Amino acid sequence: TVFAIVSLSITLLSLSQLSQLVTAIKKRPVENAGDKIDSKVSQLWDWTQQRTIIPFTSYDSFQHYLRTKPRNYSVILMLTALRGERNCQICKEAKDEYKIVADSFRFSYGHREATHEKLLFFAMTDFDEGGSEIFEALHLKTAPVFIHYP
Repeated sequence: TVFAIVSLSITLLSLSQLSQLVTAIKKRPVENAGDKIDSKVSQLWDWTQQRTIIPFTSYDSFQHYLRTKPRNYSVILMLTALRGERNCQICKEAKDEYKIVADSFRFSYGHREATHEKLLFFAMTDFDEGGSEIFEALHLKTAPVFIHYP
């Protein structure tokens, strides 16, 4: 119970910071990008049109889109443990709030032209849906965690 209370307060703080981060990214200018970056952005954009929050279910896609430079976009990644036996209740609450933030950004900047001025994508990785390697690479043992990749 103590662990749940501590984790919830960390999550709420993180969601508050997430909102501030979204506001700051909206104001950031976009740099000129090459073909490789354009290809990445195009793929992220296509995924965002299908789902507001992009699921990263493999370490390779995580490496390619979030850790490999160059990038002229930002991704906010939520790492969760919603599936399987973990069934993290705090993660469920945090996911609901995260979805509200992601949907708000998408509906505010949903046109392709506007989105290219504000290259921010929202992603999620679940430990039991291919995310264990990502958790391990980031040395994470708890969830939920929010990470900004500028």
